[in-house]
Amino acid sequence: MSPSHRRGADSTGRPLAVALGILGAGALVATSVITSATEPTPPAPRPISLVAAQAVESSQFTCGGMTEGTGSLAAGTVVLTNAASSKRTVALALFDDAGHRTDRSVDIPGYATRKVPVSGLLSGGSWMAAQATIEGGGVAVSQQTSGSGGVSLASCASATETRWDFAGGSTQTGSTLELSLVNPTSSPAVANVSFISSDAGAATPSGAQGIVVPAHQVTGVAVQDVVAHGKDLASLVTVTQGRLVAFATQSAPSPIGLSLTLGQSGTSRRLTMARAVASPGATVAMEVVNPTAKVQHVSVRVRIPSGWLSPWTLTLDPYTVNRLEMAPSTRVPETDVFSAIVRADGPGVVAFVSTTTTSGGGGRSLVPLDPPAATSMGSWVLPRYKGNRRQGVTLFNPGTSAVTVTGSGLSPLGSATIKDLTQISIPAREMVTVDAGVLGAFDNQPISVVSSGPLAVAETLDGGAVPGILTMVALPQA
Repeated sequence: MSPSHRRGADSTGRPLAVALGILGAGALVATSVITSATEPTPPAPRPISLVAAQAVESSQFTCGGMTEGTGSLAAGTVVLTNAASSKRTVALALFDDAGHRTDRSVDIPGYATRKVPVSGLLSGGSWMAAQATIEGGGVAVSQQTSGSGGVSLASCASATETRWDFAGGSTQTGSTLELSLVNPTSSPAVANVSFISSDAGAATPSGAQGIVVPAHQVTGVAVQDVVAHGKDLASLVTVTQGRLVAFATQSAPSPIGLSLTLGQSGTSRRLTMARAVASPGATVAMEVVNPTAKVQHVSVRVRIPSGWLSPWTLTLDPYTVNRLEMAPSTRVPETDVFSAIVRADGPGVVAFVSTTTTSGGGGRSLVPLDPPAATSMGSWVLPRYKGNRRQGVTLFNPGTSAVTVTGSGLSPLGSATIKDLTQISIPAREMVTVDAGVLGAFDNQPISVVSSGPLAVAETLDGGAVPGILTMVALPQA
């Protein structure tokens, strides 16, 4: 039995009164403790999943939220996409929550992809992580998990931070939520975790404070053990010593399954959702969190191929969450692809978009929205994931001027521009949706996208019974 399932089973039988007692105790200290714990830091000046420029001497990524053992809850594969024309060598350091470590070296030819199953390379622990150190730049690193919890995709982090925020979690009956605090550095780190839920408000449980993460190790936080029965749950990680990378692994009862996500690093007053699909049988919701002491008014403007919809407006009191169901709804037509711009009038919010379905094989995807740093880079990489067929790509211009965009397919034979994506112009605040038919043979390859101005780029892949259940945001490139 996987660690999440084991811990979830232990906590499911707890009386509701115990859970309320924990949250009640947290509420007593919320005013004095959570204010300092959750006040946001300024947004990171660079994206947290940034593909380094090809000319750099070396670059790094950290992956996590994976479980050890083939067939476990979230058995992980590291996906290495070389967007450079020359060979790159990647040193993979794998480590877990029990102090075990092993190393691997992988060569990637120019414009090639290498997938490295890592969960079977360590044993004796539960949660594991991977640090990829690359000779040179131009390599995008992401991760693909599959196992008893289903299939999920997530970005890896190119930098450590002192703040990581998550939205859209749950510890309701049958669901487990595990935070993986990964320390890829040579010094120990210490973190505090606070929580905000729609049913119980803000809490700072004593069991989630002062968490020590040794150097080159992972520490798992079983959220269901400290906040039971949490609905629309936000987790806020503040690193008080050192720096970390944080991932959230959410497991829900079948047929929904597993979702793995990298956190957001702090709040933002403006966020962009590149792509979502109003698939029949699926629910698309935006999970918005106000982790600050100020009331914030939030506008969510949705763009569909035929034009802009009337905006949703939200009022978020201090330390609250709001789940905005966007599809199915009377505003977003069924089967439409859509994008969105989120604006807050205060210090900033945290926002993730979730897509779930309980029909057929089921599935869930949870993805953070893009901050301005990610949409302004000018170049992006869309990896290709074995076993997950690409359903479509969205190019959304959130800026105030037209941009010129070119897409290219990457393969060991070289880089080739995509005919229908060569020097196309996308007007301000408009979107271009690209299906598999337009991509042609390039659908089976990683794709490089270059733009003359701000752009939000994302793809959806099949992962359940409904097309578009898995969403993957493009990795920006320096």
